[in-house]
Amino acid sequence: TNLLQDMARKMGFDKEEKMLCITTVSFDISVLEIFMPLIHGGTLHFATREQSIDARLMNEYMKNKGIRYLQATPATYELLYTGGWEGKKDLVVLCGGEALRKELAIKLLRSNREVWNDYGPTETTIWSTALRLSDEENIRTRNGVMSIGKPLANTRLYIMDTNGFPCQKGDPGEVWSAGDGVSRGYLNRPELNKEKFIPAPEGDGMAFRTGDKVVSDKEGYLYF
Repeated sequence: TNLLQDMARKMGFDKEEKMLCITTVSFDISVLEIFMPLIHGGTLHFATREQSIDARLMNEYMKNKGIRYLQATPATYELLYTGGWEGKKDLVVLCGGEALRKELAIKLLRSNREVWNDYGPTETTIWSTALRLSDEENIRTRNGVMSIGKPLANTRLYIMDTNGFPCQKGDPGEVWSAGDGVSRGYLNRPELNKEKFIPAPEGDGMAFRTGDKVVSDKEGYLYF
């Protein structure tokens, strides 16, 4: 609920909006595609398998139905562009699941209204951070990869060293994620839970050790 409410608020998603679901339900990001339109009174469209892999059919369907939101991985967007997908000037694109390279980010920006780069492990409920890209002249990159932005509402991220202490500003470390998105743990895996779900710094509830290494810039934007 926290994720769906905050992402909708950030993107301006309301009852007038239409979202196309192209993700298999076995992939956690499909939860956002299905439930964000439903809880806000918007319209949810399900793509057929043929539409989701055929750029020509995708273009036709999105134009005919007035689709304004689409979520996929960078690899999926690359395949769509290779197949002739044109994007859509009033489309809001959500991108996540893999690192978003600068070249693809610029391509997405040039053919769509705005782009959101999202990051988060399944264990913290799909997305933990988001970054809106709307101007290719001012996009944030490090080593050719887009920033993953800042934490969502009610989400706290800590960058920790190998000894479990907070890193100095600008030093890379492992991300620990705390807040409303942290799940209860793995089913019937007590030893793994003990390793991965631990008390957060400063008595901040429970945190999940993601295993992902990031660094923060001076304004608090995160980069892999």
